[in-house]
Amino acid sequence: MSDSSQGEGWWIAADGKWYPPELHPDASAPPPAYEPPPHPGYQQQTPPAAQPAHQQPSMPPPPVQGPLVVHKPKRAWWKIALAVVLGGLLLIGGCTFAIFRAASGPIDTSNDFLALIKSGDFNGAAEMLDASCFAEGADAGLLRDAFPFDVSSYNLSGTSVNSSNGNTVGSSNGSITFAGNETRDINFNLNKNGDWEICGFQIGS
Repeated sequence: MSDSSQGEGWWIAADGKWYPPELHPDASAPPPAYEPPPHPGYQQQTPPAAQPAHQQPSMPPPPVQGPLVVHKPKRAWWKIALAVVLGGLLLIGGCTFAIFRAASGPIDTSNDFLALIKSGDFNGAAEMLDASCFAEGADAGLLRDAFPFDVSSYNLSGTSVNSSNGNTVGSSNGSITFAGNETRDINFNLNKNGDWEICGFQIGS
């Protein structure tokens, strides 16, 4: 495109501009390129089809597994029965021990009390008294007056325990021998205030 003719064949359009010959509307398309005829007997060779790439043989899919089932071992019935029997025996044994300990509490406490009297530890023995049972005072002086002679031996053989209205009381009895082989009967009354405490005692004449 130009404002003036650039040579032979240039033409002016309605817009007042000059255009080269090949852009004229009447210009024909260029003839096709010449191709020589094929040689007699010549056949166009068709390129071989592309061979597919070598593929590895496909592996079969892994088998589908069902949900995992965990089988719990069954406990033998005799083991269960044995556990029940042993549990019952332990329970019975524990109850029996508790009952025996409660029944033997009064006589054990009385023996401990007499052991302190025999050793001359009246202060230790006074700590085993239930002060609410002794109006005159539960102290070592009371015990020195009650046991004026040396104790050479003692033997307690009887005991009992009674519970009523939330109170537990007990008793024990036997014999005590003073110096000079003087043997007398002795009886104890006890209260259970957490631990067994001596509420009174009586020495026979």
